[in-house]
Amino acid sequence: MRILILITILLFITGCEESSSSNCNKQIKSLTDQRGSPEEVQKYDSGDYHSHSYWYWSKGFSRTFTWGDVVEGCEISDYSFTPIN
Repeated sequence: MRILILITILLFITGCEESSSSNCNKQIKSLTDQRGSPEEVQKYDSGDYHSHSYWYWSKGFSRTFTWGDVVEGCEISDYSFTPIN
């Protein structure tokens, strides 16, 4: 009986880790660790679809993170432009 409970707990923990990896939290943290806080964050959330853009206007850089039901894992796209001071 104890083994069954232990297996159930392990399966639950593993399932939680997999579902949390389907968002972009790890990648967003990596960006802010490297480049600092963005000057603007634009968020679009609809049901289980999420698209968050992190704008670094003075650095001429933006990164968009997209995840949810219609996206495989975390999709990332970068955009470079002339810096705006």
